[in-house]
Amino acid sequence: MSCERLLMERKFAFKSNDEKAFKKLSGFQFESPEHGIVYEPLANCFDVQQSEAPVEITLKKRGDAHVLTFKDNGPGLIISNLLSLHFIGRSSKRDDLEHNIGRFGFGLVGSFHPELELINVQIKARVCGENTIITYNFNNNKGIPGWFMSEYENDIEGMEISYFLKPHVVPRIRRELKDFLRQTVIPVKYNNRIYKLKPETLAKETDTLSVIKDKDGLEVYYFLHDGYGDYVDNNTDDMIMYLRGMPVEKDDMTKIFYGYSPGAKLPQNLCGEPFDYNGSCIVLATKGEPTVGRDKLVRNADFNKNRKAVMTARADAILNKLKTCSGRKSLTRMAIANIYTLKNKLKSYLSDNEVLPIEDEYLVPLLEHLADMQLFPAFNRGEALTLREIYLASPPGNVFLYANSIEGSTVFQGYHKCPFVLVDLSYENDFIFGYHKLSRISSIVSNVCNGEFIDLEELVLNTDKQNELIRKGVLEKESYSARDVEIDSNARVFFENLQDLLNKSWFKRALSDYYPPRKIVLAAVTMEHKDKSHRINGEFIACVLNNRNTDALKIGINLQSNTIRTLINDSVSGHIAFLPILCHELSHRKINISYGNEDLVSHNTNFYFDRIRLEDKVLQKCVSYLLGKDDVADSTDDMSNDFDVVIL
Repeated sequence: MSCERLLMERKFAFKSNDEKAFKKLSGFQFESPEHGIVYEPLANCFDVQQSEAPVEITLKKRGDAHVLTFKDNGPGLIISNLLSLHFIGRSSKRDDLEHNIGRFGFGLVGSFHPELELINVQIKARVCGENTIITYNFNNNKGIPGWFMSEYENDIEGMEISYFLKPHVVPRIRRELKDFLRQTVIPVKYNNRIYKLKPETLAKETDTLSVIKDKDGLEVYYFLHDGYGDYVDNNTDDMIMYLRGMPVEKDDMTKIFYGYSPGAKLPQNLCGEPFDYNGSCIVLATKGEPTVGRDKLVRNADFNKNRKAVMTARADAILNKLKTCSGRKSLTRMAIANIYTLKNKLKSYLSDNEVLPIEDEYLVPLLEHLADMQLFPAFNRGEALTLREIYLASPPGNVFLYANSIEGSTVFQGYHKCPFVLVDLSYENDFIFGYHKLSRISSIVSNVCNGEFIDLEELVLNTDKQNELIRKGVLEKESYSARDVEIDSNARVFFENLQDLLNKSWFKRALSDYYPPRKIVLAAVTMEHKDKSHRINGEFIACVLNNRNTDALKIGINLQSNTIRTLINDSVSGHIAFLPILCHELSHRKINISYGNEDLVSHNTNFYFDRIRLEDKVLQKCVSYLLGKDDVADSTDDMSNDFDVVIL
């Protein structure tokens, strides 16, 4: 190099305390010193690069030092560029933020971190049409370089900036460069090899890829991974945010885009947004400042637009994945999680009177699919229900009935007008719902569908609620009649064994406190509705046919009941297994006689307490009898209430 003439020599110009300002700008803009020396020169190169030619980077040993060089083919420097180089806080690009990156300065100061221990820096460029070299030296003890500008004897195209490095810092810078080159989506030539990443190549064969692009150059690549299990250890998206093609934000940006924070529960943080277990996202934005720091992205005028594009791509990927669900448990759980987080928007979507806001219209395809997925089982139905079916059901009194078990679902079968009885399923200790136990009915369906959801098993103990539902037309007092039928040989054996068992003295003693009649009559019957065309839902097992008769109590045993047929086919112990059923019917008699109410047949709390006490006595004495203990009555027993059990 030959310096024919020294053009200018001076320090950096500051608007305030020079040392304090320089140290702040040079030391605290980046997540690491190495990041500054790679990203800032590249940002300026990308800003002025002409045509499709790649920006060039070289890192080579020269004498006792290593030289890191960045070269573009831009127009060089003009006076305003020169001022921005050496005045802290001044940028020639402030007035054109639409098409440029920087606004706080040329960026050199950010690459002058003291930990890099730079030997010197050289810029070769055409300044105002003249071939020029600008040199920075770091000889003063404050770490603030002086600079001088000289003529350069060779022709220069574009601008070339070179950092002279001490050998011990080179490995750190090389690692930073390699990390950048693995992620760059703009072609970069490094030591004569061109690097460029195609974002879509990151998707695996089993991943679902959604790509959103707009006319302004914003691109979002969303990868929904296929590796689902019953428990997912990490449900935050792995995201890279590119500004002007530079990968500047990673991982922690999920907190900004998705409202998620470590340790927080999904309901508080993801409501109203599509939810996936595990995904990766690449966002390419044509505007913004390629410096690390969340505040840079927040200040970006296109932040909301970027966020909307991410959510759109995410919802699209979820929709495509759910379409291939095929009953897979993990994806069913994913559908439930999305219904939970989007429940308010699902309700608006299903309602004719409400319209989703414009900013949520991107969710419509996903909401439509979620509303039509068969995810909510119902008893006595072959297929699970959809949210849309439940929402449009319009049951009497706007009341929906549900149960947790088959037994619970049959309590009021044939006695209600609800179009279906839902099966209530729950998730316990589930990461999706923040380690809480939540049921699909109370936490999901009831929030989407207007109406009152009532647990049938709880309704059994609430006579007042039953009467209220009868008034609303949800429950009805239907009229059934029992018709005597002939019995076959198997049924005859069952009835004879039962008659013999119930005529034992231990059984009569067990009933001494429960208003025993003079005679118990067991009759084989079938049940019929007053309307012959009416189909009886559920199962009548047995019933009391004359509640108030103190001389004889007639109990009908329904031979069409699956339960009774099972007992009849068990010729050894079927009659013994009938005892709890008999105690149930005898408890009805005690309640009715005690309260003098012939119509009182409900299963209220008093009824169940009486039944439990009676069943406890009967089964205890039955066990003693089966163990071979003497069946003769004690001398203290009062047998005045002795009765006979007969069969019709």
